[in-house]
Amino acid sequence: MRSIQRAFALIAALALLAAVFSSCGGEAKLKSAPGKILIFTGNEDFAPVELARARALSKEYEPGTISIQPLDERYVNDGTAFYELAKQVIPQIQGLHGVVFAQGVKGTAQVAMYLDANYPSVRVAVCLPEETPSVFVRSADLVLDIDGAALGRAMVAESRRMGAETFYFLTCPRQERQPGQKALREAVEAQCAEEGIPFKYHMGRDTLVEGRESAVEYCETQAAAWTRDAGDKITAWYATDRGVNTALAVKALLDGKAILPGLSDFTPLAAFPAALGANVEGFETDAPYVMERIGEAAGDLDKASQIALWQASLPSVMLTAAVDFVVNNQKARTINSDANAALDDAVKRNGKLRVTMTRDEVNRNVYLVSCELKALG
Repeated sequence: MRSIQRAFALIAALALLAAVFSSCGGEAKLKSAPGKILIFTGNEDFAPVELARARALSKEYEPGTISIQPLDERYVNDGTAFYELAKQVIPQIQGLHGVVFAQGVKGTAQVAMYLDANYPSVRVAVCLPEETPSVFVRSADLVLDIDGAALGRAMVAESRRMGAETFYFLTCPRQERQPGQKALREAVEAQCAEEGIPFKYHMGRDTLVEGRESAVEYCETQAAAWTRDAGDKITAWYATDRGVNTALAVKALLDGKAILPGLSDFTPLAAFPAALGANVEGFETDAPYVMERIGEAAGDLDKASQIALWQASLPSVMLTAAVDFVVNNQKARTINSDANAALDDAVKRNGKLRVTMTRDEVNRNVYLVSCELKALG
């Protein structure tokens, strides 16, 4: 059993994020790392934001430092298949220093244990775990997940401020098992009860189980029913499956005249630009620019159609923090002191985007990530 100490390297990683997420003139000097970094992330269909950020990170480091292994639906939804793939990919990288999982999909815990047993000096970081964070206590240096409770409370508060009278919540069994999403749903339900807002909970289909077409069709059908049931009432909508978010946004903003208090991508970079026809070509990973274009495109919406945007791209921030952490962590599975004070408002971009990371009280290598949620206009 190894001691669990990680804060000094994490503080250094987060300190770097302000530079990573800010605009600066001149050509940036390429970063170096003690060895090679491998990033597992979903492909363009499953995780376009994380894949784009991984590619951007690979250009910030010296050539050949970062390798990216995109995962299609076979590996995202099948833990055994992912484990077997990882065992093929990992040994091929000579001088491996760190492995980062942009999404902790099924099988990630098994891969982390494989790394700990066979590559004990390799640093391991996991983002957005589907499995309970406690399973990574001995096999990962860092686990980053959404602070579902904080984000859920923010969603209800902003919905109430925008006039929501009912909150519709669409989920699926896989998402219900994910710690962050489960905490978010529980917080939304509890906050709705406290605010006196009816909470309507629906179990839907999963893009990774029933397929995207089936899940989107079900979402659209459900959204049409919400619109009929609501009548003249103002409603807020949320779906845990990021694969249906663009369809949900179209239905809510163009057809349903509803509030969208943030989306389950936890980023302004996904769904909204496509749903509103906002032109962000060439700036797809620039959150402030994208938010400005979304605001412009949303100007002609019906007054009842409202948007609240996450004020940071949390998947991008988590992936960046995880990569910088494994690069700077001096020894695998070790840390020196508590990092809570250093984590508050650790990430800023042009003075606009703020991200807060809170250390889990039970699992000390787990940090929960949240950001502000603000309505347009």
